[in-house]
Amino acid sequence: MSPTSSPTASPDATARSPCCSRARTARSSRSRAAASVVARDLRIEDATFSGIHVQGPHPISGLVLDDIVVEGPGTMGILINGNAQGDAQADAVVVTGGPGLQNDAPGAWKFSKGAGNRGW
Repeated sequence: MSPTSSPTASPDATARSPCCSRARTARSSRSRAAASVVARDLRIEDATFSGIHVQGPHPISGLVLDDIVVEGPGTMGILINGNAQGDAQADAVVVTGGPGLQNDAPGAWKFSKGAGNRGW
């Protein structure tokens, strides 16, 4: 059923396209912290820059990196920008063929390393 034929649709809802609605939602969420983000079972090959890149200024809490292989990163396997804030749990994260970790926010960003991490 289209928004115009829905009995509960408001006039404002029928005038908006789905893309504009999503764009407003994305903009309004920029000021909030991210929590419980999970990246799992990834293979990152020949990244132009870093394989994994964390950047602020908004906090990220509870990031989970699990079973990720970064092969041949252009600059760094894992790069934490100086404005990053938060923490991550890393299990079985492997960096090969390049430098491992550059944490430019050691006081504001913390890793909890579990089993199987190598190369960083």
